Amino acid sequence: RVAITAGAVWVVEFYAPWCGHCKALTPEWKKAAKALKGIVKVGAADVDQHKELGGRFGIQGFPTIKIFGGNKNKPEDYRGPRTANGIVAEALRLATVVANDRLAGKGGSGGSSGGSGGSKKGNPADVIELTSSVFNKEVSFQ
Repeated sequence: RVAITAGAVWVVEFYAPWCGHCKALTPEWKKAAKALKGIVKVGAADVDQHKELGGRFGIQGFPTIKIFGGNKNKPEDYRGPRTANGIVAEALRLATVVANDRLAGKGGSGGSSGGSGGSKKGNPADVIELTSSVFNKEVSFQ
C-alpha cells in the first residue's frame, strides 16, 4: 500500500475492468508509467473493486485520469490526449508547477488552493543523507 499523500506528484487512472476504453488505454498507460518512473508516480485504481475512491473523487465515467499535485484533496482532471506522450507531458508540466510553487514558498499547491505552506529556505529533512547502503538502495541502478 502506498500513501498518495506523500509529496510526490501522482497520475492516477480510475478504471473498470470491463471498460473497452480502459483496455485500449492500457498500452499507452504502461508506456507513460515507464517514462515517468522515478520522476512522477503512476497508479491505477479499479473503481469496481474500490467504489469509495470513485465516490471520493467524483468518478462518473471510465477511464478517468486525475493528476494529484500539491493539494491531494483537489486533483486536476486530465483532459489531454490518451497517449503516453500526452500523459507524460501533462504530468511533467504539473510536477514543474509544484516544484516552482515550493521554490516560491507556496508549499507546492500545484495550481490548486491549499497545501502545507512552505518556506523559501527549505527544510534540511528534505535532503536524504546518503550512506553507502542508502545510496545503493535509493540511487544506484542495480
